[in-house]
Amino acid sequence: MTPAQWQAAQKRPAEHHRVEDSQPFKRQKLTGYTAEDFVTPYSTLDQVRTWMVENPALSKRNFYMVQNHWATKRHYDLRLHCYGETISWAIPRELSKPAAQTERLAIETLRHRIRYTLYEGATVRSAEKPTGVWDIGYYTVHETKNKRERKERIREDFGLDDGETTDEEASLEPDDVKQERLFFEGYHYASFKPTPAIEGRAGLPVKPDTSGRMRAFVIELHGRRWNGLRLTFKHASWDDKVALNKETGLVTRNALWLVTLSSSSPSIPLAATEDPHLAALNRSILTDRTMEEIRADSRAYARALRAEDEAASQTGLTQEQRQRREKAREWAEEEAEDELGVVESDKEKRTKKVKGEEQLPGHVYF
Repeated sequence: MTPAQWQAAQKRPAEHHRVEDSQPFKRQKLTGYTAEDFVTPYSTLDQVRTWMVENPALSKRNFYMVQNHWATKRHYDLRLHCYGETISWAIPRELSKPAAQTERLAIETLRHRIRYTLYEGATVRSAEKPTGVWDIGYYTVHETKNKRERKERIREDFGLDDGETTDEEASLEPDDVKQERLFFEGYHYASFKPTPAIEGRAGLPVKPDTSGRMRAFVIELHGRRWNGLRLTFKHASWDDKVALNKETGLVTRNALWLVTLSSSSPSIPLAATEDPHLAALNRSILTDRTMEEIRADSRAYARALRAEDEAASQTGLTQEQRQRREKAREWAEEEAEDELGVVESDKEKRTKKVKGEEQLPGHVYF
């Protein structure tokens, strides 16, 4: 099986696994990205076009996605789109069964480019470490309790009644653009970072931490698996994970966040924010595969690459093969930080031999 044949053989969602959304997304013209922006080494352009039709949230500026990642430590990756990249967190306790544990740790990781949004397959040099797309949707930003109280005081000071609005409330910008901006501002405030100037808006200096208290922002997920799940991200200026990267010798710093899970309304049980059918299936919403199936397909792809290399040793690599390997190296750099800080040295990589593990060719990096 060649890599091209492997792509063509990928499963499509079976009809008995498809679930109609009770509140389907409003279809709207794609204004930001095209299918070409989302193509990965493991997908074809036609597949991506189909996925974008099935997930209209990708046409919004405020889309998000959740990946199931079997890395050195298994976890979920939550990625929120923001001005051309996705701000990302690794959640070791995952997001499944939200009512079982209402507070979870989230480790901020490397920001990813848009092309990684629909990625499924092997990661970090090994077919044994697959990743799959577990949810796609859009997010909305909600006020924290402190901000809500401040706005109420402002309305009282200016004598505004319930029928009147402030300038910010009367904004005419599209809702998805507004939600993206609110997330951008809230994230930088809670991160104790200055807010960069962007899209004609002036930047804001960092607000000094004088109290030592946590800062927060709140988002709500509206997706196919999680709908109405509200996440309150809290972070303290001193709460970071510092580690030495054995490979580069550089010190890395990852912000640690406390995430509190709640429903969009007190009348809605927290367990109801997760689709029970999709939770029970526990499959990719793109290809209807389990993680075990994605890993098996990644092993087949690794074997196909090795067979291709053996043939190329006689005739040399074609231009298409060289381009695929160059793209694969870029994917490895993009993915490396999602290993939650567990990095092996070059010596360990050369000597490590895991029984039964399908290793990708040494010069191919995913």
